[in-house]
Amino acid sequence: MELISDPNRFFEKLAEKETKLLKPVLAVILPMSILGGIYQYVISMKLAEAFVGDVAFVFKLVAYLGVVFALITSFVSWLILTLIMFALSALFGGEGSFRKTLESVGYGFFPFLISSLIKTPLTVKYALEAELPKISMNTIKENPEAVDLVVKSLLPSEVIYSSAVINVAATVWAVVMWSFALKHSRNLEFRKAFVSASLPAVLYTAYQLWTLLRLL
Repeated sequence: MELISDPNRFFEKLAEKETKLLKPVLAVILPMSILGGIYQYVISMKLAEAFVGDVAFVFKLVAYLGVVFALITSFVSWLILTLIMFALSALFGGEGSFRKTLESVGYGFFPFLISSLIKTPLTVKYALEAELPKISMNTIKENPEAVDLVVKSLLPSEVIYSSAVINVAATVWAVVMWSFALKHSRNLEFRKAFVSASLPAVLYTAYQLWTLLRLL
């Protein structure tokens, strides 16, 4: 697959072709969204088992909404990151359509699809095997921190740290891809394309790590 073996050549060819947003959606964004939805669903449904009454219903509702939220989040992240990269590359004199940039950046999410394929089965396995204590509304009223304790006991720390390392590795890989994507879609020198891709990538990963490390 040329996207992996020679991203420079892949994005060079892509820049010369007609823009087709459906391809990165079907190849990268949608599968990544589905995996994110599975993760959100399993985690929320597992947490629902630890609670009784209305609290359990809330977590079950969150499980279903999480699937939709994961889908929306992936597309919004794609759009926002592209906007930021497009703006930064413009400061360096980048030229090229936003639509072509959106297509190229979409393919650059491929490393996160791979990381999701690794992390999702791992976290789902441990989440399903976790034994959580039953917590009532009275317990929550007496000890509001009980909910946090249940959430933090869902996944072992080694799984969380492993996921964090995988996220960082995926980001480094994605920055390389996005750099070549901007180089050809925005007609930039690689150095300038790298700077334009790095800042939003770091912010994106920082948010992911913050979300993940809250479970510790």
